[in-house]
Amino acid sequence: MLGRWTNDDSSYLAVAKRSDAMYFDMGGDWDAAKTRYDLSPVDDMFEFFNRPVPDDAIGANKTIRFTHDPDLRPGSFLSMEARYLERFDCQIVEDGQGGWNALR
Repeated sequence: MLGRWTNDDSSYLAVAKRSDAMYFDMGGDWDAAKTRYDLSPVDDMFEFFNRPVPDDAIGANKTIRFTHDPDLRPGSFLSMEARYLERFDCQIVEDGQGGWNALR
């Protein structure tokens, strides 16, 4: 499950837990990792922490779902994840239930 972190039930964490889906959450370690590894807020963080998640899902042939429209916030990590998946011939399509799927 990929999506935006929000402070309510629409957060990818809440949706993933309700759906019994796999997700990645660094929690409070996000800022500590940025500082410890001297990573830029976008490119390096995506490369080291976000990119391995879709890599693992693709390698395991798992269904990849988005809780939020990845195109709403261009340049966000969610948008970067969608663009990354498109490199593997995934199409991001609405599922008709308020989510989006990466289909190959």
